Amino acid sequence: MFSKQLRVFPVIMICLPAVIALLMLVTGCGKKETVPGTSVEMIDNPERLTSLDKFPEKISIPDPEYPAEELKNKIEGDVYVGALIGEDGTVKETKIVKSSGNENFDQVALEAAWKAEFKPAVTVEGKPVEMWVSWAVSFSMEERNHLF
Repeated sequence: MFSKQLRVFPVIMICLPAVIALLMLVTGCGKKETVPGTSVEMIDNPERLTSLDKFPEKISIPDPEYPAEELKNKIEGDVYVGALIGEDGTVKETKIVKSSGNENFDQVALEAAWKAEFKPAVTVEGKPVEMWVSWAVSFSMEERNHLF
């Protein structure tokens, strides 16, 4: 009997991670989690992602005004901005996904994000849906606005 227990133990240890993952999926543990510094957001309904026909499409994202003090002192930085694009393509909510560490850069990037225009995400059934998008705003002497 003791040798049977020893043979079963490794099988249980190998299967345990898969069982835990399955339990997390079934119970909903860990849903809606943002991966820092990326445009990837885990959503609470994975079927929604597979039913999309089109992701939000950028029409325009205005370049934010380079803050005068930072421009004068040649300070550079990157801000990662997130925006919830509504069913009508307008920005419904904004957030800083990753700060530049400079409050002025972050503030003007958010102000510009509110003025962005998109075509909304569309399901395979042709219904527009809300979806978060994110992009980098680069404050440098060479680069500016980059959509992921």
